[in-house]
Amino acid sequence: PAAAGEHGGGPGGGGGGKGLARGMGQYIGRCEIVNAAGNLERVYFRMPDYCLLLTELSKRELLWDVDRETPGKRLQELFERSDELTREMVHQQRLARSPAWQLVMRHKPVADNLVLVLAVAQNCVIVLRHSWTPNESEHLDRLVLCENVANYTMGTLQLCACVLVFCIYTIDRAPLRVWRGFRQATGRGADEILSMPLSRWHASWFLILLYYAMADAQLALLACLSFASVLGLLVSPLWFSVHLLDIVNKSTDLQNVFKAVTLNGRSIAMTALFGATIIYLFAVVGYASAAEVFVLGNYPDEDVPMCTSLFSCFLNALNEGLRSGDIGSFMEPATEADVGGYAFRFAYQLSFWAIVITVLLNIIFGLIIDTFSELRSLHAAIKNHMENTCFICGLDRFTLDTRGPGFDHHVKHEHNMWSYLQLIVYLKQKDPTELNGWEQHVAAKVAQQDASFFPQNRALSVGGGEANGGEAGSEGAVPTVGEQLKQLAETQARMAEALAQLSGSASPSRLTTRASSSLAVRSGAGGPAHDGLTRCDLPRAGHPPILQCCHCSAGRSPAGPSHSPAAP
Repeated sequence: PAAAGEHGGGPGGGGGGKGLARGMGQYIGRCEIVNAAGNLERVYFRMPDYCLLLTELSKRELLWDVDRETPGKRLQELFERSDELTREMVHQQRLARSPAWQLVMRHKPVADNLVLVLAVAQNCVIVLRHSWTPNESEHLDRLVLCENVANYTMGTLQLCACVLVFCIYTIDRAPLRVWRGFRQATGRGADEILSMPLSRWHASWFLILLYYAMADAQLALLACLSFASVLGLLVSPLWFSVHLLDIVNKSTDLQNVFKAVTLNGRSIAMTALFGATIIYLFAVVGYASAAEVFVLGNYPDEDVPMCTSLFSCFLNALNEGLRSGDIGSFMEPATEADVGGYAFRFAYQLSFWAIVITVLLNIIFGLIIDTFSELRSLHAAIKNHMENTCFICGLDRFTLDTRGPGFDHHVKHEHNMWSYLQLIVYLKQKDPTELNGWEQHVAAKVAQQDASFFPQNRALSVGGGEANGGEAGSEGAVPTVGEQLKQLAETQARMAEALAQLSGSASPSRLTTRASSSLAVRSGAGGPAHDGLTRCDLPRAGHPPILQCCHCSAGRSPAGPSHSPAAP
């Protein structure tokens, strides 16, 4: 079962025993954890059945919404979202037990796509009916009859599809989103609130729940589409044009465009309010100074006065001034003799154009464009992180491809982020008296929301098993400096023994001991120092034994001057 779970096998395929192993293997989770000794350890566990019911939509939300720039923040958010995701999986398990819900979910894609398809077809019929009129009344009657039959048939299907999609979303997703917003506002979870009697509920809690239910944009859109279907059948088929807005649910690009407007909605709203205040001040100046010059030409009829009151002056300045880009579009031109009127118009119109049109409107447009650019850059950065960095350990694709089994294999089988989520869920729902050694260690970390049991920049496949960062005996591990010195000492000992056998005058054991002590001086805790001299006992004709520095190879005879460590 562990092997089947490692490869993500599912039920079925390849014979009875093999199919059973694969079916059981999908409930076996595999993770690498940092144990109490600080070493990496691969563990296996039997995850709860409902862990496989996490929806793809929730997975995408977590992957794209988590903070990947702050170190350690993504693992902390995985802790914070684990309770919410657990509640969703349990909710999906309860729904999956209903045969009616299973039947509805099988037809959900059809109903979801049918809304937009019917909207396009209905509006083609509406355009044809209200744009072409036959010459003969008999043909007109047939056209109207065909239009009524088509509108009624497609309208009924549209109503059924909209109501079905609305009910699915209301039951499946809306409660989770509402409770998420409620927890952000009050700091209280759904389990805590639902366990209380209604007599202990605060009145503000009902208002908060109602607010977050109405603030769900997708829920509001689906409700509007269902209501428009009813109006289209009972009032006028023109109401079916509202269903074309369903294209927003089908296009991620359009959702990003709306997000660019709403993400900085507060800044845009405050800038717009400031702009309206400036326009009101211009209206006050115009109304107090020259209200009679604000007229709109209506040739051949009489001109229409535009500033009969302060309120009308403000509305016309807001409407005509912003749409035309020039508040002077509804002001009478000054005559050559009226120098004062000309100066007033010049300063008034130019300042309106510079302050309102050039500065304030461009600020609002700049906020929207900058937000859209930031969203695009953020989207590219998140996508690059997902494709090239492990969510759990943070190792990059190059390291895992060159020193490990490959990035794709690593994030799918070794450090699968959903396996770690399943591990957290498994430990939270298991009886504390039944936990084994590693489970008690990790459960204590999970209870404290301590992410130290996650492997940080370590993986067994790249030699990060031990606490010092190296795993003895692991394939592909890079030898440490101590291991290299040990190998070098063994090689030098073998060479010394070979030379002793050739010369026949030196003891191999003595040469081996001196060679090993020489390397021990080189790798001492104090660092390299020119104070370790070894004696070469190999006889040379007419020469005394030589003392040689084991670091710089400088030598002297026993009777010669001492070697200075400071000498280059």
